[in-house]
Amino acid sequence: MRARALTQAELGRLADIDTAHLSRLAIGKQDLGPKTRRNLAGALRVGEADLLQPIGTEIPPEPIGDVRLPGFDERLQAILIVLGVERLVDLTRFLATGDYSGLPPALAQRVRQILSL
Repeated sequence: MRARALTQAELGRLADIDTAHLSRLAIGKQDLGPKTRRNLAGALRVGEADLLQPIGTEIPPEPIGDVRLPGFDERLQAILIVLGVERLVDLTRFLATGDYSGLPPALAQRVRQILSL
């Protein structure tokens, strides 16, 4: 709980779990059932399996902000201008990587032109 800077009371409210129940879980006097595991994982924004890691295992940091690669917005806009939404699924690799090699040559040329404007 300290890794997320939450008190037991705050975590209890977020996970809809009684503080006494959380306390018993924390000291090993209560088993972690499926519903409680789902609630805790949701409140902490981690996978359910992360709750079952050995004590001392580092907790992954919460996702912060926008994790898109630089240039993503420009590549997306170029694709939408050239193709419209219907073929966008075929071009997600280009959006994620910026690699033109998977695009048809004429399309790659048009996208480069738009991006250079």
